[in-house]
Amino acid sequence: MYLVDVGGSGSSPSANTQPVTTPAKTDTFYGINGHFDYRYSPAQVVSIMKGLGCSTYRVGCIGDPAQLNAVVNLGKAFQSAGMTLFVLIDLGIYDSNRELFASESVAFNRGQSCAATVAAALAPYGVTMMSAAMR
Repeated sequence: MYLVDVGGSGSSPSANTQPVTTPAKTDTFYGINGHFDYRYSPAQVVSIMKGLGCSTYRVGCIGDPAQLNAVVNLGKAFQSAGMTLFVLIDLGIYDSNRELFASESVAFNRGQSCAATVAAALAPYGVTMMSAAMR
């Protein structure tokens, strides 16, 4: 993130003033929320986060292989950059057929299974924090 000072007075910049960019302080943001399917590569996400002064990226994931593979790739990039990936186990009250789970027990078991799958896949990349979103 860059702070831009265009100079001048009032709401418009002075015609004689060139914009000056100043890098954000490294502690400007602790972290941001993101998605596994951004068009940016994991290396680009890391670069963007460093530019923002962020150290933690919160990203949702379920046990779906496409999502999990994308989040594993983020985990690899974040680990090598010394940054933190904070994974949200992003399940709701509906199953994969968009049907309400039959019971609280069924929903809990699905959440536990998903969390175990995601945790096992990400543990080799230093991911130690997760959050559950059983809404």
